[in-house]
Amino acid sequence: MKIVVTSGSPDTDLQMISSLLRAGGLADPRASGKAPEDTIQAWHHRLMTSRRSKKEPAISPFSPGKAWEQALGDIFLANLDQNCWGWADARSTWLLDFLSDYDSQFCFVLVFDSPQAAIRLTLLSEEEFTPESAIDTWLNYNHELLHFYNRNAERCILVNANDCLSHPKA
Repeated sequence: MKIVVTSGSPDTDLQMISSLLRAGGLADPRASGKAPEDTIQAWHHRLMTSRRSKKEPAISPFSPGKAWEQALGDIFLANLDQNCWGWADARSTWLLDFLSDYDSQFCFVLVFDSPQAAIRLTLLSEEEFTPESAIDTWLNYNHELLHFYNRNAERCILVNANDCLSHPKA
């Protein structure tokens, strides 16, 4: 069994990259066997909401506690019979070390894009961001991706989002 975590910055189109992986045979993760609403997306959402409520920084690597580890274990167990499954979520960027330590079956697709793309998406979005904040976010995420990649190259692939989307068959 392989578990593929696709991660990058929030301004990268991770869902398009994920659709390419699914077309190649990657299965979506099933929800926990305990509750159908316990999906990997819900796990990420609850975990990040919990950090915000404790006033912990949202943009920094961290290792969740035992309860979060057990909740992930329930999702993991629900997917044991899948040969290759995974997800795409920018929030996983801050959990790369945790996930790599959690199980050796995790491998990672680390997706980067240019700072110009981050600014372009910021300007097109309806949220109130400045180009400066877009660059700061881009720097924080991409620094973490490169830092993790340099320590775990045997379990990672580092890809340019634009190249993937321009040449999907490659």
